[in-house]
Amino acid sequence: MTYALILAFIYYNSWMLMNGLGYEPCGCFGIFEKIFLGELSTLDSMYIDIGLLVLALTVFFSYPGKFFNLRLWFMKAE
Repeated sequence: MTYALILAFIYYNSWMLMNGLGYEPCGCFGIFEKIFLGELSTLDSMYIDIGLLVLALTVFFSYPGKFFNLRLWFMKAE
């Protein structure tokens, strides 16, 4: 589900850039954008989304064990 949401953000940002609408501040992160990052354009936001996708795929492919296991790690039988 997380991957689909990140891909939707990337698709929307790329659509905005293709239509020439993505060079103004997007306000994607609300007040945190002004506190920590300054003002982000749609292109900057897309870079962050691509970075999040890379991190999510890294976790997915390097998780030790079964990723979709219903039993939590602290409930494993010994």
